[in-house]
Amino acid sequence: MNGDSYTDVDLAELVTNHHKAKAGASVVVVPADGRGDCGSVQLDGSGKLASFEEKQGQFHERRYVHCHETFQFQNGIFELCRAAQNLGYLLVVVTNQAEIARGYYTEQDFLRLTEWMIARFAQQQIRIARVYYCPYHPVHGIGGYKRDSPDRKPKPGMLLRAQRDFDLNLLSSVLIGDQVSDMQAARAGDRHEDNATPRSRRDENARA
Repeated sequence: MNGDSYTDVDLAELVTNHHKAKAGASVVVVPADGRGDCGSVQLDGSGKLASFEEKQGQFHERRYVHCHETFQFQNGIFELCRAAQNLGYLLVVVTNQAEIARGYYTEQDFLRLTEWMIARFAQQQIRIARVYYCPYHPVHGIGGYKRDSPDRKPKPGMLLRAQRDFDLNLLSSVLIGDQVSDMQAARAGDRHEDNATPRSRRDENARA
């Protein structure tokens, strides 16, 4: 499995089959012809994905970006954030950084990249109010970075910090992410807001 490969895929068929199978996730894989720089997937007897393993020694080099030279913005991200900003949303970033915990790069590396990223958004007249990050991992962390932090998604710690810092209404906020843990953190934040915030105050709070 190689996450930076390109292949032809019928997205409409993929979505149709995903819903037909009532799958929790669907993954597109292609043959790698025995290449040593790719990971592998294992299928069960019915053809469903059973497990996958990234190529050791390549994982952090390919996926864990920590310098602006290899940083690539998602297509359309500036337009999306500008539209949200124009609608009155406050833009904050909440990100797990297990790469720091694993020792792949340092907090200083991440902070330098973050400063550069915020500057790029500013060039597009987009203001990132704050970046929250969790540098811990409960299993793979090294030294003091090995801990079960309440900030690590799917826990809502970073969302609750943003709520306190900016007096946000999480129920009227939007979280955009590409991982199940992002959605789980959003739901946990909503439950906290629903239980802790009086109804009369919710309508007055800002949103992110």
